Amino acid sequence: MSKVKPWVWVAAILAVALFAYYSMLGLRYMNASGDVSSFNVEISDLAAKIKGTSPNVDALTAEQQALQAKLQDVQEGFVLSESDALIGILSITAQETGVSLGRVATSALGSEERNGILFSTLPISVKLEGNTVDIYRFLSLLQQKVPVARVADITLTNLEGDPTAEVELLFFLSPEVPLDE
Repeated sequence: MSKVKPWVWVAAILAVALFAYYSMLGLRYMNASGDVSSFNVEISDLAAKIKGTSPNVDALTAEQQALQAKLQDVQEGFVLSESDALIGILSITAQETGVSLGRVATSALGSEERNGILFSTLPISVKLEGNTVDIYRFLSLLQQKVPVARVADITLTNLEGDPTAEVELLFFLSPEVPLDE
Protein backbone atom coordinates (compact mmCIF):
# COMPACT_ATOMS: atom_id res chain seq x y z
CA MET A 1 0.00 0.00 0.00
CA SER A 2 2.87 2.27 0.56
CA LYS A 3 3.53 2.05 -3.11
CA VAL A 4 -0.06 3.02 -4.00
CA LYS A 5 -0.31 6.02 -1.65
CA PRO A 6 1.92 8.33 -3.65
CA TRP A 7 -0.12 7.59 -6.77
CA VAL A 8 -3.30 8.42 -4.90
CA TRP A 9 -1.88 11.75 -3.97
CA VAL A 10 -0.82 12.37 -7.56
CA ALA A 11 -4.28 11.32 -8.78
CA ALA A 12 -5.98 13.57 -6.20
CA ILE A 13 -3.81 16.56 -7.15
CA LEU A 14 -4.44 15.83 -10.82
CA ALA A 15 -8.20 15.58 -10.14
CA VAL A 16 -8.19 18.93 -8.29
CA ALA A 17 -6.16 20.54 -11.11
CA LEU A 18 -8.51 19.16 -13.76
CA PHE A 19 -11.54 20.28 -11.75
CA ALA A 20 -10.09 23.80 -11.45
CA TYR A 21 -9.15 23.85 -15.16
CA TYR A 22 -12.60 22.76 -16.35
CA SER A 23 -14.28 25.11 -13.91
CA MET A 24 -12.34 28.00 -15.46
CA LEU A 25 -13.32 26.79 -18.94
CA GLY A 26 -16.94 26.59 -17.82
CA LEU A 27 -16.88 30.18 -16.53
CA ARG A 28 -15.26 31.40 -19.76
CA TYR A 29 -17.88 29.48 -21.78
CA MET A 30 -20.69 31.06 -19.75
CA ASN A 31 -19.27 34.56 -20.35
CA ALA A 32 -18.78 33.85 -24.05
CA SER A 33 -22.28 32.46 -24.49
CA GLY A 34 -23.69 35.63 -22.89
CA ASP A 35 -21.64 37.73 -25.33
CA VAL A 36 -22.82 35.61 -28.26
CA SER A 37 -26.46 36.12 -27.35
CA SER A 38 -25.99 39.90 -27.03
CA PHE A 39 -24.14 39.92 -30.38
CA ASN A 40 -27.00 37.97 -31.96
CA VAL A 41 -29.43 40.67 -30.78
CA GLU A 42 -27.20 43.39 -32.26
CA ILE A 43 -26.89 41.46 -35.52
CA SER A 44 -30.66 41.11 -35.85
CA ASP A 45 -31.09 44.86 -35.13
CA LEU A 46 -28.47 45.74 -37.77
CA ALA A 47 -30.05 43.35 -40.27
CA ALA A 48 -33.42 45.06 -39.79
CA LYS A 49 -31.79 48.47 -40.26
CA ILE A 50 -29.95 47.33 -43.37
CA LYS A 51 -33.13 45.98 -44.93
CA GLY A 52 -34.96 49.09 -43.78
CA THR A 53 -37.96 50.41 -45.55
CA SER A 54 -38.00 50.79 -49.28
CA PRO A 55 -37.45 54.36 -50.49
CA ASN A 56 -40.44 56.51 -51.31
CA VAL A 57 -40.32 56.26 -55.08
CA ASP A 58 -42.94 58.97 -55.60
CA ALA A 59 -41.03 61.51 -53.52
CA LEU A 60 -37.75 60.66 -55.26
CA THR A 61 -39.43 60.94 -58.67
CA ALA A 62 -40.89 64.34 -57.77
CA GLU A 63 -37.50 65.54 -56.55
CA GLN A 64 -35.86 64.31 -59.76
CA GLN A 65 -38.46 66.10 -61.89
CA ALA A 66 -37.94 69.34 -59.95
CA LEU A 67 -34.17 69.11 -60.46
CA GLN A 68 -34.64 68.37 -64.15
CA ALA A 69 -36.89 71.43 -64.48
CA LYS A 70 -34.19 73.59 -62.86
CA LEU A 71 -31.58 72.10 -65.17
CA GLN A 72 -33.75 72.80 -68.20
CA ASP A 73 -34.23 76.43 -67.09
CA VAL A 74 -30.47 76.87 -66.81
CA GLN A 75 -29.85 75.16 -70.14
CA GLU A 76 -32.41 77.42 -71.85
CA GLY A 77 -30.36 80.43 -70.76
CA PHE A 78 -27.39 79.12 -72.72
CA VAL A 79 -29.51 78.53 -75.85
CA LEU A 80 -29.80 82.29 -76.39
CA SER A 81 -26.60 82.33 -78.39
CA GLU A 82 -27.74 84.70 -81.11
CA SER A 83 -27.16 88.37 -80.44
CA ASP A 84 -30.50 89.23 -82.07
CA ALA A 85 -32.36 87.20 -79.44
CA LEU A 86 -30.38 88.84 -76.63
CA ILE A 87 -30.99 92.33 -78.03
CA GLY A 88 -34.71 91.49 -78.24
CA ILE A 89 -34.67 90.55 -74.55
CA LEU A 90 -32.87 93.81 -73.71
CA SER A 91 -35.49 95.78 -75.62
CA ILE A 92 -38.45 94.03 -73.99
CA THR A 93 -36.88 94.38 -70.53
CA ALA A 94 -36.33 98.10 -71.12
CA GLN A 95 -39.98 98.53 -72.08
CA GLU A 96 -41.15 96.59 -69.01
CA THR A 97 -39.10 98.75 -66.63
CA GLY A 98 -39.64 102.14 -68.24
CA VAL A 99 -36.00 102.65 -69.20
CA SER A 100 -34.98 104.18 -72.53
CA LEU A 101 -32.61 101.90 -74.36
CA GLY A 102 -30.09 103.99 -76.26
CA ARG A 103 -27.05 102.59 -77.97
CA VAL A 104 -26.64 98.81 -78.13
CA ALA A 105 -23.36 97.41 -79.40
CA THR A 106 -22.10 93.86 -79.47
CA SER A 107 -18.45 92.91 -79.43
CA ALA A 108 -16.64 89.86 -80.72
CA LEU A 109 -17.19 86.53 -79.02
CA GLY A 110 -14.70 85.75 -76.31
CA SER A 111 -14.18 83.00 -73.78
CA GLU A 112 -13.88 82.79 -70.02
CA GLU A 113 -13.15 79.92 -67.68
CA ARG A 114 -15.31 79.46 -64.59
CA ASN A 115 -14.81 76.54 -62.19
CA GLY A 116 -13.01 74.47 -64.80
CA ILE A 117 -15.62 75.08 -67.50
CA LEU A 118 -14.81 77.12 -70.58
CA PHE A 119 -17.66 79.40 -71.68
CA SER A 120 -18.06 81.34 -74.89
CA THR A 121 -18.95 84.91 -73.96
CA LEU A 122 -20.73 87.67 -75.82
CA PRO A 123 -20.10 91.21 -74.56
CA ILE A 124 -22.90 93.71 -75.20
CA SER A 125 -22.70 97.36 -74.16
CA VAL A 126 -25.90 99.37 -73.72
CA LYS A 127 -26.76 102.93 -72.84
CA LEU A 128 -29.77 103.28 -70.54
CA GLU A 129 -31.65 106.45 -69.67
CA GLY A 130 -34.14 106.74 -66.84
CA ASN A 131 -34.19 107.18 -63.10
CA THR A 132 -31.77 105.10 -61.06
CA VAL A 133 -34.52 102.92 -59.57
CA ASP A 134 -35.72 101.96 -63.07
CA ILE A 135 -32.15 101.23 -64.19
CA TYR A 136 -31.71 98.95 -61.17
CA ARG A 137 -35.06 97.24 -61.96
CA PHE A 138 -33.88 96.76 -65.55
CA LEU A 139 -30.69 95.01 -64.40
CA SER A 140 -32.57 92.93 -61.85
CA LEU A 141 -35.23 91.82 -64.35
CA LEU A 142 -32.59 91.07 -66.96
CA GLN A 143 -30.80 88.84 -64.44
CA GLN A 144 -34.07 86.98 -63.82
CA LYS A 145 -34.74 86.52 -67.52
CA VAL A 146 -31.18 85.59 -68.48
CA PRO A 147 -29.40 84.14 -65.44
CA VAL A 148 -26.26 83.57 -67.51
CA ALA A 149 -25.71 87.34 -67.87
CA ARG A 150 -23.34 89.40 -65.75
CA VAL A 151 -22.77 93.13 -65.43
CA ALA A 152 -19.08 93.53 -66.23
CA ASP A 153 -19.00 97.32 -65.79
CA ILE A 154 -21.46 100.13 -65.14
CA THR A 155 -20.99 103.88 -65.20
CA LEU A 156 -23.74 106.23 -63.97
CA THR A 157 -23.68 109.86 -65.08
CA ASN A 158 -25.92 112.92 -64.76
CA LEU A 159 -27.38 111.84 -61.43
CA GLU A 160 -28.83 115.33 -60.78
CA GLY A 161 -30.88 115.34 -64.00
CA ASP A 162 -31.96 112.35 -66.06
CA PRO A 163 -29.48 109.63 -65.10
CA THR A 164 -27.66 107.78 -67.83
CA ALA A 165 -25.98 104.41 -67.40
CA GLU A 166 -23.32 102.89 -69.61
CA VAL A 167 -23.52 99.16 -68.91
CA GLU A 168 -21.17 96.48 -70.15
CA LEU A 169 -23.01 93.15 -70.07
CA LEU A 170 -21.34 89.78 -70.49
CA PHE A 171 -23.48 86.85 -71.61
CA PHE A 172 -22.11 83.36 -71.00
CA LEU A 173 -22.86 80.99 -73.88
CA SER A 174 -22.06 77.46 -74.96
CA PRO A 175 -20.32 75.86 -71.99
CA GLU A 176 -17.72 73.28 -72.91
CA VAL A 177 -17.22 70.76 -70.12
CA PRO A 178 -13.83 69.02 -70.38
CA LEU A 179 -14.08 65.25 -70.56
CA ASP A 180 -12.60 63.31 -67.64
CA GLU A 181 -9.66 61.30 -68.82
